Amino acid sequence: MQNSNYCTMKRIRILHTADIHLDASFAEIGADAQIGNRLRAAQRHVFSRIMDRARDWPADMVVVSGDLFDSPAPKQETVAFVIETLEHLAPIPVYITPGNRDPYSPNSPYATELWPENVALFEPKKWQKRSHPLLDVYIHGIGCNGEEDSG
Repeated sequence: MQNSNYCTMKRIRILHTADIHLDASFAEIGADAQIGNRLRAAQRHVFSRIMDRARDWPADMVVVSGDLFDSPAPKQETVAFVIETLEHLAPIPVYITPGNRDPYSPNSPYATELWPENVALFEPKKWQKRSHPLLDVYIHGIGCNGEEDSG
């Protein structure tokens, strides 16, 4: 039996990414400073290309599920790069869930920076619901705060 509502439902395009790890050191894989710099530049390029895809497709929303940054204290220039890149996606909403490598804490860029209006951050401790500004859709999430989550 076919669902008669299927033909009238709107398709929602969600671009999802996770574990970008901007500002990773690459020392653990034996990379020297020069190679590490090239790899970090490549990470930024990949992040930019993912966001370009969201804009060109176009995505109805972007979801970043943890570890956008590789540490709780990324370089300020990296944070500025991310904020500017996400701001250029507007009006496409972006939903970010901080991960275990870049937890939401009082000193993290998630708490201290002014994020663009199209960016919603999921804070730790409790599940939250965010509404899409244009669609009748809700996104649920919970951020990591660096503590072990038993739930």
